[in-house]
Formats: sequence, structure tokens, C-alpha cells
Amino acid sequence: MDTNDLIRGAPSEPDSGYDNETSSLYTSIGSSILDYEETYGRSYHAFKRGRYPLPNDAIEQDRMIYHHQSIHTLLRRWWLSPCQPTHILDVGTGTGLWAIEVADEISNAQVTGIDLSPIQPNATPPNLFFEVMDAEDELNGFEEAFDLIHTQFMNGISIRTWQHFYKQAITSLLPGGWVENHEIDFSCLCEDAEVPPENAFGRWIKLWNDGLEKLGMTGRCNAIIMEGQLREEGFINVTVESYRVPVGAWPKDDEYKKAGSLFLEGLLSDLSGLSLKAFLDGLHWSRADLELLLLEVRRDLQKCELHCYMPLYVTGI
Repeated sequence: MDTNDLIRGAPSEPDSGYDNETSSLYTSIGSSILDYEETYGRSYHAFKRGRYPLPNDAIEQDRMIYHHQSIHTLLRRWWLSPCQPTHILDVGTGTGLWAIEVADEISNAQVTGIDLSPIQPNATPPNLFFEVMDAEDELNGFEEAFDLIHTQFMNGISIRTWQHFYKQAITSLLPGGWVENHEIDFSCLCEDAEVPPENAFGRWIKLWNDGLEKLGMTGRCNAIIMEGQLREEGFINVTVESYRVPVGAWPKDDEYKKAGSLFLEGLLSDLSGLSLKAFLDGLHWSRADLELLLLEVRRDLQKCELHCYMPLYVTGI
């Protein structure tokens, strides 16, 4: 399957090599799971309603796909741990794209993706299964089940307590198994200068994090703390690798330029969805004030005058 086909507006017919019946199988799914919350003109997950602040609709799914492709362009691999897993868990699978690509590539592996929202495509590889679960719940039924557990973009919003997650993960891993986190620190850093206070994107990032904090969440990622928590829960051979995710196509290096372009496209595709609950529920802004700010943010991002980036940390490898 061409991953570009998963972008909305470029629909594809189901791959005839995929099993539509097994791919549509979700554990414990009922009609209430599909009764999505409708607010601010967007749809949000129904299971554990209110647990996650971002939408689950087609617009948001496009953003997730762009950002997944950006990170994969930087890392060039699905995981960095020195393992050849055959039982893989993708926590917070979202659109399911990472899990689909891995299951496609490693046909002898069993891949499981879990998420609050059953938004994954119907046509998937036969060795891939999706389940509706909360990543912060007990991972019941998964004792010593996996040799690789993967997360991406879960920090502080989907997983608010890494210590608890690692405690669950170590019991769900087979002996010798690995947990690997691909997590972004949502901050506005600049390659060659200070971010000026009048820059709208820098202001948006700070306010967005302030709003998330009011909701009991964060977009910031502290890899040193995560590394320490991994060790506290009994993990060994723990390392952290850091990368810079460009915001825009400003790098000279072709791969970084492509990654930055994809990341920027993802931001621009759904700044509103990222912002709604943080600003309207967390900071109690008016919708009109938010839209004015987002106009300024889009303007500054499209100018690409600053060489902005966000840190990406790969922990657990």
C-alpha cells in the first residue's frame, strides 16, 4: 500500500491482498465506541470521552499522517532498537500507519495497535490487529506478549505518566524485549537566533502548552526524566538519541528539508484541531480570538523566515 493513499482526498481501493474481515475486527467494540463526541465542529473519541484533547476526524488524521511521514523521513527506520521482533505493540496507533507499514514489511510478525479511536482503515495486512484501549489503563491480557512496544507522539497528552506506562510495559514484554518511544518536545527553538517575542508561532506554542497544563497535560518532553524512569522500572541498556525536526523546508540537507516540509504541512493542515480544546477549554479564549491568532501563526510559518525546529527524542533503545 502506498502510504500517500492514506491522505484524505487521495482515497484508494482496498488492496486485494488484505483481509477486510480480519482487519475490521476490534476487541470489545460496541456502537457506543463509534458515538463520537461532536464539539467545536469537530469529532472526538467516544471511549473514555474527554480523555484526549485532539479530534479524530479526517482533517486530524491527515495531520497525523504528515507528521508520521516526517519522523520516518528523519529516522529512516520504524525502530532503532537492536532487535528483530515478531510480536509488536503500537501504543496510540492513531491512523494505524506505522503499524500497517511494519506489518507489511515483516509478514511473519504479529502486530497489534491500540488506540482510543477505531479510525484505522478497513483494509490492512492479515497479521495486524487493532484494539480499542486506553494506553494508561492496565494492559490486561498482554503479559509477556511482545518483544517490541512502540509509541510515537504520546508524551504528556496520551500518556501523562510515563512511570506507570513503563511499569505496564515491562510486564507486557517477553524476556529480552524492548520499549521504544519516539516523542517530540513541542517547543519553538531556533537554529541560529532567538525566537523573537512577536513571532506568532512561538507565542502559539507557549500558549498551547499553557492551555494543556490547565487540562492536566503537557506538550513538553523531558527525555532525561523518561530515561531515569525506564531504569527505575528495571529496564537495562537504556539510551536516548536526539534529533531536530525542522518546521519548514529551510534545511540544506535534502532529507531534513523533506522532513521539515512534511512537518510544516501537518501543522498547517490542522492548527485549529490542535488548538481548540487547549485554548477554548484550557485558557477560555473566544473562538474569534483563537482564529485571529491562528491566522498570524499560519502567516509566520509560511514566511519561513526563522529556522525553527522541535526536539525529537528516541528513548529506550
